[in-house]
Amino acid sequence: ESIELGQREISLWLDEAENLLSTYSLATRKSQTLSQLEKHKQFFAKTLYYKSMLESKNIVLQNLLHACEAEKNINTVEANEKMETINERFNYVVSNAIQWERKLHEIVCCWNNFETSEKQLAEYLKKANHWLTQPLTDNRDDLDAQIQFFENLNDKHVKNFINSSNDLSKYLPNAGKQDVVEIVEKLQVKWNDLV
Repeated sequence: ESIELGQREISLWLDEAENLLSTYSLATRKSQTLSQLEKHKQFFAKTLYYKSMLESKNIVLQNLLHACEAEKNINTVEANEKMETINERFNYVVSNAIQWERKLHEIVCCWNNFETSEKQLAEYLKKANHWLTQPLTDNRDDLDAQIQFFENLNDKHVKNFINSSNDLSKYLPNAGKQDVVEIVEKLQVKWNDLV
């Protein structure tokens, strides 16, 4: 009875886990990915509890099977197969959950890199625009600062931005990819105008 109650409880949790995992998809926004990740972490925080319960039920079953070895007329095949099925299902679900959590973390990391590189490029372009729109001056310090800024002009920020957008695009559905492409194209046009 103890084994059956535990199996039932674990099976219900596995049903919920599979239902949750089946709702996952690649999101078009960082906020959606963060929401999925938070929901995922909250649900699978109970994994250790159910793993411990499953291990306990496995031990109880093994003790029962060992005690039944002396009795030839007791059929333990069904009980053993049921427990093996639950063990396999549990391992599959947990493995799938770990893969999804890893993927969600990677996507959030890609979003962070994309946003950081976008911000760096936008700030760089803003500084460049500031220097280009300044009225000509006789102030030597301003001229030296302007010369130094444009002598150090390189495409490092653009390359970082494009690389981060490519990394992010790998995880996005088509609608999300299009949004990223538009942002990249807009900043590339500004960069080309600056150059």
